[in-house]
Amino acid sequence: MPTPKLVACATCPAVPAKLIGGQCASCRMKAIRGPAKYQWTADMDDQLRQVYRRSTNRLELTAELTKLCTAFRVPRTALSNRSNTRFEQLSSVQTVD
Repeated sequence: MPTPKLVACATCPAVPAKLIGGQCASCRMKAIRGPAKYQWTADMDDQLRQVYRRSTNRLELTAELTKLCTAFRVPRTALSNRSNTRFEQLSSVQTVD
């Protein structure tokens, strides 16, 4: 059986098994999906992380998150999604000694 020729993505150096329109799945999603709705800065991420560290119970956390939502002018769902995705990324990078 002949081996199929693998072709590189037109946008990035990846050589996936399947190309659609000359692009890999990751590049296609970046092209299709619009820009981020809410712009996040490192300072905002730092403040969010500090709120989670400072809060000792759920009521304090709720109050602090409400203050952040007002200060950042973003809905609570956007803040929640950011904290979930950001902290998952950070926890996957950290190593256990």
